[in-house]
Amino acid sequence: SDEIIRINKKYLEDKATKYELNPISMTMFGGIWDFNQISKIYRKFIEAEKENFIAAGFKETEPGVYDTRDWDEIREWAIELAKKI
Repeated sequence: SDEIIRINKKYLEDKATKYELNPISMTMFGGIWDFNQISKIYRKFIEAEKENFIAAGFKETEPGVYDTRDWDEIREWAIELAKKI
């Protein structure tokens, strides 16, 4: 999607350029979101993200914890990276 392209450019390509890096491969993966560890003040701001996880079909791995990693995608990226080095 356009949003993913924008995020990749902002957080990967632009950072690599800023620090004069020339990586052989870049990508972004999901992560673990543990709403139990978020401060009450910050939780108010990020609560909408929790709803997005639920809407996207991510399930709680334990109460208040969402794992948004795609392990198949991570494995594929690692295999392709290994071919390059």
